[in-house]
This record gives sequence, structure tokens and C-alpha cells, in this order.
Amino acid sequence: MRGEFDDTLHWPFQGELKLSVIHPNIPEDSISEIIFSKKETTAFDKPRLPRNPKGIGYPEFCPLSKLFSGAYLHNDILVCKILAKAY
Repeated sequence: MRGEFDDTLHWPFQGELKLSVIHPNIPEDSISEIIFSKKETTAFDKPRLPRNPKGIGYPEFCPLSKLFSGAYLHNDILVCKILAKAY
């Protein structure tokens, strides 16, 4: 998505994204995966529209059954964390 600091960033984004689902009671049971950027993927280009039509996904990041059976939801809240590290 576009942001107010897009003109100060280097494009395309080169680095890694760490996606995490945080367990509310047992931090070591949190689920994390790392995605590395690829120059040839337009999802990492500077957004020209309010929302980039090309995205990236992780369809096998975590089965929904694990989220529901593993107590990741607390008071109907699922905590997700995304860390971006540019190279």
C-alpha cells in the first residue's frame, strides 16, 4: 500500500519480511516464517495505486485448525506481527 514516506525509500524493496502469529500465553509457541524479496516480483515495487494489485502470499503459513485449537485466539483477537528488514 502507498504510504507517506514512499518517496524516501529505495525501490524495489530488497530484504526480508518476517511474518508471525503471536501466541498470547506461550511466546515460544508463536508461529513465524520469513519471506525474501525478489527483484523480479512486482509486489516489491513502489506502489503506484493506493493498493498494489500484485501481492505476495503464503498459502501454507499455518492451518486454520492450528490457530483455533492452539489457543492463538484470545477474546476474539489474533495478534500478528510483521517485521521488514531492508538490505
